Amino acid sequence: MERVRKAKSTVKEVTGDELVAAVDALNSEPIADGPTTSPHNILLVHVFNPSLPVCQLVNSHLDILSAQSAHQRDGLAFLKVRVDQLPAGPESSGGFDNIMFPAFNVYRAGKPVQALVAITRETGPRPSALKVEKYFVTKGIFQRQSLSNPHSGSKGRADLE
Repeated sequence: MERVRKAKSTVKEVTGDELVAAVDALNSEPIADGPTTSPHNILLVHVFNPSLPVCQLVNSHLDILSAQSAHQRDGLAFLKVRVDQLPAGPESSGGFDNIMFPAFNVYRAGKPVQALVAITRETGPRPSALKVEKYFVTKGIFQRQSLSNPHSGSKGRADLE
């Protein structure tokens, strides 16, 4: 497993219009600096409320996870969008209560395939990057786990615990 290094945000924050364009482009173009897209590539979008500490925490974990080459090889692209930037519709900011955060929308080949809300019900109220990654593995979004378990004898990092 490769060593994780913390860098400034690698997950691009987009507006609602940019999100729509990114989803539409899944069949034809690369997303941001992500992998070349194909019908099998996945776009993982963190819909977040910037005023909630858990959303800020999960954003920092996504930076770690998006930097993992294993996830890049799996054809994953990562974006984040503030809930108040979502296009009008049933999932617009008026339809989100703070209890639903952190929330994710998952797209494959330009189509929504999963909506994951209140992930802290399964990961705990202050999830580690490792727990967030395990959650995505159990949901079938990540094919494998790439972060080391700091308690398995390898040199761990505080932000993974």
